[in-house]
Amino acid sequence: MTSTLISMLVFAGVSLLLIGLASLFYELYFRYRRGLRARIQQEFGMRDDSSPLLTSLPESASGMRARWSAWLAQLLDQSGVDLTLYQFAGLCVTSGLTAGLAASLLTGAVLPFLLAVPFGAAAPLLFVMSRRNWRLKKLCEQLPEAFEAMGRAVRSGQTAPAAMRIVGENFPDPISQEFGYCSQQQLLGVSPETALKDMARRAGVMELQIFVLALLVQSRSGGNLTELLEKLAAIVRNRLKLQAKIKAMTSEGRMQALVLTLLPLAALIALVVLSPEYVSVLFARPWILAATLCSQIAGAVWIRCIVHAEV
Repeated sequence: MTSTLISMLVFAGVSLLLIGLASLFYELYFRYRRGLRARIQQEFGMRDDSSPLLTSLPESASGMRARWSAWLAQLLDQSGVDLTLYQFAGLCVTSGLTAGLAASLLTGAVLPFLLAVPFGAAAPLLFVMSRRNWRLKKLCEQLPEAFEAMGRAVRSGQTAPAAMRIVGENFPDPISQEFGYCSQQQLLGVSPETALKDMARRAGVMELQIFVLALLVQSRSGGNLTELLEKLAAIVRNRLKLQAKIKAMTSEGRMQALVLTLLPLAALIALVVLSPEYVSVLFARPWILAATLCSQIAGAVWIRCIVHAEV
């Protein structure tokens, strides 16, 4: 047995051991949060577990397409981008072909075209996901003030739907869109419970889902709604402060992850533009590029798991 084979076996064994330890840590540490999220999703109709016979059967291709279409439609809705599914798909195809043609014209080879098409096609999706994350973050930051405004409105004699309508009319986007649309649904005859559940499902923010769940429980069992809104505002504000503190403590690690991820790609692009004959040796061995790309993705995901903390 050669030394190369022994080294490969040792590397594979250590990698499998690390993956197993990471999976065990994730299962033990995030089990409660995953269960809580599943209960909330089931409460708001995002998942139907009432039929175990149907869930045990293998999912058909049409079911998979419907699920991906629903996920993409919800992603576009949460991001605030005014595009239909077909328009977004056309944008991805156009972006991929444009990036591939640009890479092929710069290098005069076919392999850069094949490598650039997936990245170009994924660029609109990454933009929509970043836009969604920004919008949800802004929505979370607006929630404490909205809850306090609702509490003041309820204390002055307004009902909960009227207080939500006040938030929808006087607050900036995106919270005004969500609360305003929920109020319009109730004015058009939709039951308050259905409208609130639809808002929680549409927004996709756990803090808003907790607010809706608290309102539903309060409407059935009674209680002090003003005190409930004030406590929710305090809880959300404390969570935002904790998230900001964690983000500040992990800023160095996130910057290192960004530099280590983008630096090899920037160096490759610079070499392709400045000295294509030097990079042609690398392009002649595409398996090296594929292995490097997989290593980059694995490293980026690993660093994100290290610096990312759920609150």
